Amino acid sequence: MLSLSSNGSHRVLANTEHVALIEDQTRAATASQAIQDVVTSVRNATPLAKP
Repeated sequence: MLSLSSNGSHRVLANTEHVALIEDQTRAATASQAIQDVVTSVRNATPLAKP
């Protein structure tokens, strides 16, 4: 899906499964920040910052 937009970023959390988003506070925070970055970019009509 990344290739469908000129304003995208691909982020990977190595060795992370879905359950880690519930059980691992650090990985959950990283995933949540990525989501927040997209929401902020859309709301402000600004380019998505590269990590």
